[in-house]
Amino acid sequence: MTKLISNNDSVETIIKKAKPEYLKNLNLYKAKLLKEDLDSLKKEKQIQKIDFAIKRIKTPLDKWKKLKYIFIPFGIITIFPKTGQLEYDQFEKYGFIQKEKEWYIFSIIGFIMYITIGIIAARLI
Repeated sequence: MTKLISNNDSVETIIKKAKPEYLKNLNLYKAKLLKEDLDSLKKEKQIQKIDFAIKRIKTPLDKWKKLKYIFIPFGIITIFPKTGQLEYDQFEKYGFIQKEKEWYIFSIIGFIMYITIGIIAARLI
């Protein structure tokens, strides 16, 4: 990771700075940080943010969200009323990388399911 993380960086900023190999870069930076001789409070704060960023990247969708994306592919109907954004945009904005990937996978499964139902229904009629 070429860019350093400061104490003022948010978790979202830390995740963006860790692109493209998120977990590898964050773990490398954490190892470097542990070796450095810094104020223990500042070091702990940065380590805590990195740990939270790693946890956020690895967080999967829950079972109900998976089912929701199968039955409502790509979240077409579910737009947040106040922001006007899809949930996918929220995943991307806040760095939920695993949720982003699963959203895409389960939406494609749902899309294929509806295409298959349409083909079967057309053959029966």
